[in-house]
Amino acid sequence: MIKTEIYKLSDEELITLVVKNHPHAMSCIVDRYKGMVFTLSFRILKNQLDAEEAAQDSFIKAFNSISSFRFDCKFSTWLYRICYNNAVSKSRGFKPIQIDVDTKYDLQVDSANALDSLSAKDRAKFLNKAMESLESEESALLTLYYVDGESVSDISSITNLSESNVKVKLHRARKHLYSLLNVLLKEEVSMLL
Repeated sequence: MIKTEIYKLSDEELITLVVKNHPHAMSCIVDRYKGMVFTLSFRILKNQLDAEEAAQDSFIKAFNSISSFRFDCKFSTWLYRICYNNAVSKSRGFKPIQIDVDTKYDLQVDSANALDSLSAKDRAKFLNKAMESLESEESALLTLYYVDGESVSDISSITNLSESNVKVKLHRARKHLYSLLNVLLKEEVSMLL
């Protein structure tokens, strides 16, 4: 099989080839999922080097046990679960740096309107800064749901939380993100005036 053709295969076909030790199947899977695995690891660990190491470890663990993968769920869900568990176990003992939020939700800046007036680059900057300030679990849940497009059901499988708990935690994470964006935007406006 030509190397370019292998990239067109489904996950199921690639897994079968990996089990048979095909030389390019593993690299195709890594190429397909490396961005998502790194992003999830980074959202939990909040450090690029640690996230790169965790992503690499996640792929190693996945490939070491890929022959036991049952096709009763999506491969991406299975890989995310490995990644999530790996990053969470690495994060134990780490203390994330938090922005001190004195007032929770009663700020005067309307972040939705303020975000609309910013350029896409500035919006991304503020959003990333706020995401980095969230708790690891909040950041991971928001990333899985909004960035990676995972369903509540899949997130439940990945995180080992009930679906209702995922919904509640997503709601709280959105509120926390909103309050952080308000603080960041309020600070930015004060610096400009």
